[in-house]
Amino acid sequence: MTTPTFAEAVADRVATWAEVGAWADAHADTINPADILDGLRISGGTALLYADNPEQFTAYLRCLTDGAAIGEVEKTTDSHWAMASRKFGAVKVQVYTGRDQVCTRTQVGVDVQRIPDPDGVAKLPTVEVEGPVYEWTCGPFLSPAGAA
Repeated sequence: MTTPTFAEAVADRVATWAEVGAWADAHADTINPADILDGLRISGGTALLYADNPEQFTAYLRCLTDGAAIGEVEKTTDSHWAMASRKFGAVKVQVYTGRDQVCTRTQVGVDVQRIPDPDGVAKLPTVEVEGPVYEWTCGPFLSPAGAA
């Protein structure tokens, strides 16, 4: 496999963004220019579209899944976000919202941890310990190696 030239890589990205633009235009009733300009941020190869509330998230998801093959839209969550994404060529469009907006927190058990007894720890004496304090000084990054 040969590495594409810079011009070929740019042409591929332009074609991919044209595909994303056509998708957004096809859903202009939900994704308006203000959404694109205010809510769509480009981070590497991922276009991020933030939903403020569950209704907007659902509407964006309907747009994202429209015309997608089964399994083409990926659903993920992390400690803060609920996300769904779909690849358009080299670009991934990701719709996201706060996990608490669309997920329900349910206690499913109890996590038992062994910690020191706070009353016992309060009764222990304290001591002072000295340690080194460091500071970093950097010269110009473009100066010759080793120059300060």
